[in-house]
Amino acid sequence: MTKLHSTQVLLLQRLMYSEGLRFSQLKQKDDESNKLAFHLEELIKNNLINKEDNLYKLSERGKELAGRMDLGDDAVKNQAKVSVVLVCVDSRKQERYLLYTRLKSPFYKFQGFPTGKVKMGETIIRAAQRELKEETGLEGSPTIIGILHSNVWNMSKELLEDKIFFICRFRNPKGNLINGPEGEYRWVKKEEISAFLQRPVQEIKDIEK
Repeated sequence: MTKLHSTQVLLLQRLMYSEGLRFSQLKQKDDESNKLAFHLEELIKNNLINKEDNLYKLSERGKELAGRMDLGDDAVKNQAKVSVVLVCVDSRKQERYLLYTRLKSPFYKFQGFPTGKVKMGETIIRAAQRELKEETGLEGSPTIIGILHSNVWNMSKELLEDKIFFICRFRNPKGNLINGPEGEYRWVKKEEISAFLQRPVQEIKDIEK
């Protein structure tokens, strides 16, 4: 989405606290009428507000954006991403864990447990099952065993990623393991995990703690 002008951000914030406002109610002392009207029209064009019977109201899309702001914010804030970590344990012969080498940027060639994004409207359990099937060909019924918050920073101390991981454990998943375009998968004995992880991702370090 195109970055919103500061006036448009202020208008969305003003509309957050009402079911609808007239132009005269939206206009504050230092606002220029023509500029305010321009930015209202831009918000309508971008489907962020609607005008009904001379009342300006947040659209469903506008409500979603407004929900990511607090009064006084100068921009719409990005939200942390929700993801799942797939901890697959095979204990049928000896205890082994499913690890992978990532073949997708960012973190190309890094290693750890498989992960995946939770889609809009999807439960955590369903997301874990879907990601496991899509990426590895395996199926199972997971249990949520923990939650992990992970931040990734660059060398300039800028925040690159903010993720909330739900750690989902699968015991003895069924199916034939396959490799996909996102990674190479391998069952690793518990005592061999440290040797396998030449370039571990941050979340596996945190889970091991």
